[in-house]
Amino acid sequence: RTLDYFLNPLRDYLFIQENGSIKTYLIPSTIYFNYLIYTGPSILKLNNDKYIIQQTNFRLSAQDSLIPAFAFKLVEVNNDYQILYDFSKLKQIKFNFDNYSKIEYDIKDDRINYFVFTNNNLYYNKQINDEVWQSIKLNRSEDTVQSYSFSRDGNNVLHIVYLNSTGKIFYTKDLSGSFTVPIEILNITDNPSSIKLSTTKDGNLYIVLFYNYSMSKYIYGNISGFSTPKQVEIYRGSEIEVDKNGYLYAINDREGSGTYKVKIYRDSIIYSGFAWNLPYIKDLKLVKDSNWNIHLVGFMLYYPQRIVYSNSNLDFDSYSYFDVDDKVYDLHYFAGNPLYDNSTNTIYFLFVDKPSLTGIESYTVGKLPLESTGIITEKENVPLEFNLYQNFPNPFNAKTIIQFDLPVDEFVNLSIYDLLGRKIKSVINSELKSGKHKIELDLNEFSSGIYFYTIEAGKFKQTRKMIMLK
Repeated sequence: RTLDYFLNPLRDYLFIQENGSIKTYLIPSTIYFNYLIYTGPSILKLNNDKYIIQQTNFRLSAQDSLIPAFAFKLVEVNNDYQILYDFSKLKQIKFNFDNYSKIEYDIKDDRINYFVFTNNNLYYNKQINDEVWQSIKLNRSEDTVQSYSFSRDGNNVLHIVYLNSTGKIFYTKDLSGSFTVPIEILNITDNPSSIKLSTTKDGNLYIVLFYNYSMSKYIYGNISGFSTPKQVEIYRGSEIEVDKNGYLYAINDREGSGTYKVKIYRDSIIYSGFAWNLPYIKDLKLVKDSNWNIHLVGFMLYYPQRIVYSNSNLDFDSYSYFDVDDKVYDLHYFAGNPLYDNSTNTIYFLFVDKPSLTGIESYTVGKLPLESTGIITEKENVPLEFNLYQNFPNPFNAKTIIQFDLPVDEFVNLSIYDLLGRKIKSVINSELKSGKHKIELDLNEFSSGIYFYTIEAGKFKQTRKMIMLK
């Protein structure tokens, strides 16, 4: 029997549904071929195509020296998906490691590179061509790696840190295809259990040290020097990303208690506490676009068929939600990390669906299109009248949020004026749908002072005052 024999019956999608801005597509969950098991799928983009990667734990045959994973191509036709199961066209990723405990993918220049953590050593496997991967050991031979993390900066440079068994943190990075010799950047004497790295656009590092579920510390800097470790309440399992302005966000879904947010700028903790304007979330993921805006997607607790969305331009202080068709029974958790397609401003993600009738878990592809303007529109509860709200915060330091209501679809002009009445910035000049709209305003290029913002939408016109204090 060939693998294709088992895949043929599942060649087409099982169902497709569309509701509001969410599209979901059911894909096969687990396929068995003798003792070959496909597990842990994730979604990625290669050469402008999207693939579902499923790892294996065993060789295809006793004669095969490498352990493969397969990338199934998602084919979109008229807003419908099919999965390409033609075995001859599957992309294969070859692993030459037994007993690996963790594999993470790192995509660059349409090459499938991956990290392997095995036997307390860390390897980076760099794809040379479709059949060949170069394996590079990243840690020193005398180190027993306890935890590691990696992140890319705005120049696409790969940065890596690892924690050894004696509490020392080492750092290396990829320079033109080769990695620098690991250097010790910190000696931690209070035994953290794991670390997490996130880089800024200009290559500075935030490193979070985890001790227990809620206890953590962080440092900021580069190889020239780091800040003193500072205690912060970043929960283990938090999603951590740095935005375009260098702010570190750590967000955790404390199921049943609320969504917890930490915001840090360099060595200062800006906010640490519950994100009171976000709902209780069962599971959440952060994904960053090419402009370094951070997007949040998650499942609303107690509403298992509802997807929550927010982003860093809103400081994760408000959200929109989208209902999924009732054919999706019970959303459990995300599989892998979401994919942000910058060419279409769309978030793709995989989540686990467990129908109550069969109890069989399956993976579903979700597609969430976003407006390219950065404007968030809540289409639930369409307002009855036009309104322009006071910006928040006010006074503000360079950035603030402006919110307005449109009871009908309308062409909108939103502009900023100085104290002399001169127009200094056009924020919106386009047709918008009815709903509640929010947009982040950035006046960093201007000096402190009093400014006015005016909206014109059809016959509606309103002006409000705001104060910027840098």
